[in-house]
Formats: sequence, C-alpha cells, structure tokens
Amino acid sequence: MVKFARNGKGNDVFDDATYGPTFGGGNNLIFFSNSYTKSGAYCNTYGSSNFGNTYNTNGYSAKTFNGNSNAYLDIEVYAREIQEMNYMGKINHGAKVTLLTGAVRDSLLDRLLSFSTPSPTKVPAARLLLVGSVVAGKSSFFNTVSSVFKGEIRSQAATGTTPHSLTTKYRVYAIRGGHQTPAFRLCDTMGLEEDQGLDVVDMAYLLGGHVPDHFQFNSAVRITRESAGFVKDPGLADVIHCVALVIDGSTYKVMSSKVKEKLLGVQTLARDRDIPVHVVLTEVDKVCQDVAEDPSLIFRSRAIENKVKDISDAFGIQSNHVQPVKNYESETSIDPRVDILTLNALRQMTVSAEDYIEDRLDDKEVETDTKISKMNISS
Repeated sequence: MVKFARNGKGNDVFDDATYGPTFGGGNNLIFFSNSYTKSGAYCNTYGSSNFGNTYNTNGYSAKTFNGNSNAYLDIEVYAREIQEMNYMGKINHGAKVTLLTGAVRDSLLDRLLSFSTPSPTKVPAARLLLVGSVVAGKSSFFNTVSSVFKGEIRSQAATGTTPHSLTTKYRVYAIRGGHQTPAFRLCDTMGLEEDQGLDVVDMAYLLGGHVPDHFQFNSAVRITRESAGFVKDPGLADVIHCVALVIDGSTYKVMSSKVKEKLLGVQTLARDRDIPVHVVLTEVDKVCQDVAEDPSLIFRSRAIENKVKDISDAFGIQSNHVQPVKNYESETSIDPRVDILTLNALRQMTVSAEDYIEDRLDDKEVETDTKISKMNISS
C-alpha cells in the first residue's frame, strides 16, 4: 500500500465525459479514453499514465504498477455510496435526541454518584436485580457499569458463551467510583435456561429478600425455607426494589419459548409485588450496523426503535422502560457514547427504585398509624 500525496498543482481528480476515472491533471492516471477494444483475453482501454504531474509519486512510475501496458485481463468496478444514503430508511433524522457528549456523561455520572434512597437509615441502598437468559449479557452489563464508574475497562464478573450459566452464586455488587460508592446495588443471578437453572418459584424468594449475598445456586434443587442462609424475616432494605430483564436484542426473535415464559413469570411476580420492571436491551450494535459504527445514533435508529417497540408490546412494558445499551466486550478503552447509554439505563432504574421505596415507606407509616388508632380505640 503506497500513499501518493497531492503536490498542490490542482486537478487532483479530473472529470470528462469521454474518460473513465481520471486522477491528476496531465494526467497521472487515465484508465479509459473514449472506448475499449477486446484483444483475446485482454481489454485495451486506451488509457495513459503520467506519474508525478499532480501527485508526489515518491519515485514510483507507471511501469511499477502496470508494466507500461493498458491492456487489462480483469477490471473490477466499485461504487461507494455517499454515507447519508446508507442511512436512508434506517435513521430517523427528525428524532429529537440528547447529544452523547462527555458533558452529558459527566452530568449523569454525578447524579448517580449523589443518588440516595428516600430513607438512608432504613434502606441504605436500592437493590436492582438483573434477570436474563444465559449469554443475554447480564454479567457483561455489570462489568460495563463497573468500567464506567472506574473509568477503565473492568471484568469483575465472569462472562462467556457457554450453554449453561457462568453465574453460580447470587451476588449483590456495590459499584465503586473513585472514593464514592453510589447508593444502589446490582444483584446478579444465575441465567435462565429451558429445563434447568432458576425457576420462577426461586425468583419469588429472590424478590422477597430471602436469599443472602454469595448464596450458592444448585440447578437441580429449588430454593426453600430450609436452604442454607435463608433470610426468614427480610426488611425493606433486603428486598428487590427494581427488576431489570436483560434481553439480547440480536437473538430475541429466536429466544426459547420456555425462557420467554420464565421472563414473563418473573415480570408477573414483580408486578404482583408492585416492583417496577425495566428491560436492559443488549447487543444493539448487532441489531443495527450504523449503531455499531457510531453508538451516538442509537436513539435515531429505526431498527432499534422497532426492537424496543416489539419488546415493549411483548412484555407489556412502557417503551421508556426499555433501555438499549452496548456492553463493553472487545474494547480496551471506554467511550463516552457507550457510557451514556449505561448511565441512562441506571438512572431510569434508580428513579423507579426510589419511587418503590418511597411508596413502601408510606405504606408502613399508614400501617403504623392504623395500629396506633386501633390501640387508642381499644383503650
């Protein structure tokens, strides 16, 4: 590969109706002139070359490239579309979106670092439960969150593409950013599988705060009140305050019906307890090639918009609770555009968790007031 720099004499590209692609006035390269004729297996194009006229050829000559011959055996022609044409029908140019800039990233990060629950003494931290199928990206999402807050790529949770879940323990992770630890916790679970792994019955105990940190899952044994470490009387600080269904956007259409039923079952359990449910939509860079090349286009991509709508309809979740993200997987350094997607998802979930905690605190106050009223009436 050789680069020829322009020498400033103009006519870097020369256009004429009777010529093919022509580079340089003079001309450095004319591939076609008027027409071509066939001679055996060769095409004579009546082109010419005058290296050095418009480009600095660093001592190279026509002979270096074609032996001073314009008779070609094969000619390949490529057309490069203007980039804007590639977005036609895929990108919604009229969409109003927040610019994914470093300033936006820093603002979101500061808000999460300063987040606190409505009652820090009763509930020191909001608990966000990640639930998803094997290789949906749960652990990768946690690693991405950790990377965002630490400012460098981290891989604390085990990840990979295996037929069974790499997560075998229930973990309650605190996220540390510098000298600060935000008042929320990410709770990671074993991945959902068709015929083994966690069952909806197990999820009821997880949501209720009965399962302790570092609890060892056994795919062949259900969680019961006799399980090791079972928390018999959990408080508001122990229960789950928001559920995040982690769904791979690139494989959602071929998701196992049994796994989908389990996800719907978890959603039903959460809603029966008034726990807010969000969706973390991973692998969006595989859903839309434009987003893979530029994550800032994620909120303008029609493909992502349609995927969000599909999942919103299928799970009965409002579309602004479906958060598209791009996990750090092959990257070696952080990208503000990727960080913002992660921080935005966390911000939405912590706000919902805050509302849930506030409602539960209000319920307890009403319950206490009712008990006191009954005692006064009885006395």
